[in-house]
Amino acid sequence: MNEVQTALVLLVAILISVIHYLSHKVSGFMEKHHYKLLSFNGGLFLALLFLILLPEVITFSDTASVYFLMLLGFVIFHLAGKFLYQHVRNKKEMLGELKVMHEVGFFLDHFMLGFVLVTAVDVDPTLGFLIAIPIFLHTVSSSISMQHIHESAKTGTNKIILSLSTLLGVIVAVVLQVERDVQGAILALLLGMLLYIGIRDFIPREEKGYPILFLVGVGLVMLFWLVIG
Repeated sequence: MNEVQTALVLLVAILISVIHYLSHKVSGFMEKHHYKLLSFNGGLFLALLFLILLPEVITFSDTASVYFLMLLGFVIFHLAGKFLYQHVRNKKEMLGELKVMHEVGFFLDHFMLGFVLVTAVDVDPTLGFLIAIPIFLHTVSSSISMQHIHESAKTGTNKIILSLSTLLGVIVAVVLQVERDVQGAILALLLGMLLYIGIRDFIPREEKGYPILFLVGVGLVMLFWLVIG
């Protein structure tokens, strides 16, 4: 990327970080719409993974290794969750560990989006900045959802670190000029973790949720995908 493109990507990442940090200002207002928001974000998140992030990862390495590393990332998060539920007997301690897992997942999600944003701009500047649109929408909805899951995370160090996740992803991608195969391996592993997180956290279970809003989230990303395709 040239200097102008780098500056614009950093500006987008800073804007996303500000949205993260200020999301608690509107979380109370959005409380009554939590499952509507969660349904919309679930569709947006999964469509973003399958239509934009996965194809992007496949371009960095051979198909076999991508799917293996995705499976590995999925399995790691699944086993970590099962271990907490089955081996941590103290409920308060377990809830604390689960909170950490949610926050790690949130961080990885937005760190990877920052990484992908830089990669996309590097390949095709127009495509890269178009991808910023669904990333922005996902940022708004997932930040508010995160506030609902962890009301205690409104301030403090954790809040700052989570808010900076996308910006850190952008900085790492700009600074670390690693080989494409290495980038692909990292992104594939993170993608598997994110797939597990999306299924577990961003899709309302049983009778909860609004299928039509889920479809709206999917449809928006599909429309975007068709435009850039």
